[in-house]
Amino acid sequence: MKKVTYLLVAAGLMASTFGVQAEHKWKTISAGDASTYAIRDDGTLWTCGWNEKGQLGVSVGERTAVWQSPSSDTNWAFVAGGKAYGFAIKTDGTLWAVGSSTEGVQGTGDGIDHKTFVQVGTDTDWAMVTTVHFWGYTAAAIKTDGTLWAWGSNGSNQLGNGATGKNEVTPIQIGTDNDWAYVTLGKAHALAVKKDGTLWGWGSNYGGQLGDGTAKTAPTPIQIGTDSDWAYVKALDDRSYAVKKDGSLYVAGSNYNSLLGLNQEGENIVTQYNTFTKAENITEKVLSVEGCENVTVISTGENGVISKVYLVGDNTDGALGDGNGKLLTAQSSSNEMPRSYTLVNPLLPEGKTYTTISSGQNYTMVITAEGELYAWGRNKGGQLGDGTDTDMLPTSIYKKPVLIACPQEEPGSVAEVAVDNAVKVIGNTVYANETISNVNVFSLTGALVKSAGVVEGSWDLDNLEKGVYLLQYSVNGHMNTIKFIKQ
Repeated sequence: MKKVTYLLVAAGLMASTFGVQAEHKWKTISAGDASTYAIRDDGTLWTCGWNEKGQLGVSVGERTAVWQSPSSDTNWAFVAGGKAYGFAIKTDGTLWAVGSSTEGVQGTGDGIDHKTFVQVGTDTDWAMVTTVHFWGYTAAAIKTDGTLWAWGSNGSNQLGNGATGKNEVTPIQIGTDNDWAYVTLGKAHALAVKKDGTLWGWGSNYGGQLGDGTAKTAPTPIQIGTDSDWAYVKALDDRSYAVKKDGSLYVAGSNYNSLLGLNQEGENIVTQYNTFTKAENITEKVLSVEGCENVTVISTGENGVISKVYLVGDNTDGALGDGNGKLLTAQSSSNEMPRSYTLVNPLLPEGKTYTTISSGQNYTMVITAEGELYAWGRNKGGQLGDGTDTDMLPTSIYKKPVLIACPQEEPGSVAEVAVDNAVKVIGNTVYANETISNVNVFSLTGALVKSAGVVEGSWDLDNLEKGVYLLQYSVNGHMNTIKFIKQ
């Protein structure tokens, strides 16, 4: 049998007659290009996925699907992933960076690819930070005093300081206004909302992505229109999405393959919008927009609670989560991938609501109101954190959402990994190479849900509900415990 890698369960979580500690839950998450950053309910930071530039903050090789904790600190509050780099903000207002320093994107000014999180400057008043997710090295942030800052690449005026082509290796303030509320970065343009509800943009505008009715680059922030009821804005690649306070969605920029989400097909596709145009096909209140170059993810709901998720675009590596995706290999091309020109729903479990959603390159992750994490799409770098063996990652995808277990280890330690040739769980079945005894399945609350005296060959788990469990068994006189997910 092929070796399968399992996460060993921390001793404090091992089911026993003495009970089980409370299960940790997910709090928030940010998908970078192909590396994922998440914060647990205890304020600890966890990472997984590609690590070629050290962007996970731990030494685990080029990639891993096992969640790692790069710090023992328990005061992490905000995360933002980019292309081989990431940022995090602590509750004390300090800003931290890790990974590639290309074009000064780390903001540390030293030109070093940091493989552990390092503080950016000494300021303690950072409120939020955002990045160019794909093919770009620019970052922007807002401080608690409402001032706007940016650094990194400036080839298309995306920093907004008017100094075309001059990269900045440390954060610089953009203008003097102190009423900025939110900022977002596309491939080469930026959008922002002020506290008074006005919409602003700057940078590249060749595709109308600034939505001001022109194709002129804006080297510094310009107001888009005169409305003052904007609540949220998102820049993705060379397209833009803005949401008003009533939840209505407006779109601008490139509509290649109907990625603006207007449900246009064939000859009805309008390839470009130079002004923000209302998405009349979406009648629910829009809360947020995520996605990548070839996929758009729109979430709807009320009062910050996501009740529905819609996707449109290419279904490469299962990116749409509707069960119809296709693995992209060296022999295939993106033109062969299935695609939807109209909004589709991922196959998320019914009856769930969600608090956080984030997308990387052809993968998406959502956190439920209960702190569960569901993910789908590309997993070739281990960015879904499902524990897949490194040698199996090149073809690892999920065509529909799967439950991703929250690590239960103590923070500051790399998750322990072991190879167990005796037992593995595949689908709804436990397979045993050797005879195992005293076999018990516990929920993470410590409840015994299934047991067997002896298992030889295989053991069926069909009657278990979906969820995360602990499988405890004895082999050759040694007691072992592994964690598995029942899908």
